[in-house]
Amino acid sequence: AGAAYVFSLDTPSGGESVAIDFEPGKPANRIDPTTQKRFRVAVFSDAGFDALQIDLASVRLAPGGATPLAHRVEDTNDDGLIDLVFVFESASAGLACGESTIELTGRTAVGNSFTGSDTVINTSCP
Repeated sequence: AGAAYVFSLDTPSGGESVAIDFEPGKPANRIDPTTQKRFRVAVFSDAGFDALQIDLASVRLAPGGATPLAHRVEDTNDDGLIDLVFVFESASAGLACGESTIELTGRTAVGNSFTGSDTVINTSCP
C-alpha cells in the first residue's frame, strides 16, 4: 500500500493537519499533469478527525485549485473508520515540472479548516 503522509502546515485560519494518500493502495504516486487521466486522493478519518464531516463543496487540490469530479465513502486503510476518497483529473492538479507535492484543503460542516499533503512523482518533466 502507498504511504500516507501528514505534514504540519500553518494555514491562515489555524487549520488542522489531516492524513491523505494520493492513489491509495498504489506503491508509487505517479502523476502526469499533462493528461486527462483521473486519480484518487483519500482523506483518512482518525480519532480526532471524521472525514465524513467534510463540506464536499469546499474541497480543493493545490497547486491548481482543482475541485473533485466525484467522491466515495470507504474504509480505505482498513482501520475500521470510514474515509472519503476524492477523484480529480490530472490536468486540473496544476503541477508544473519540478513540483512534487499536492495539497488538499477544505472545511468541515461546522467551518473548521483542514489541510493534508502528499508527495508525488511528476512524470511530465523531461
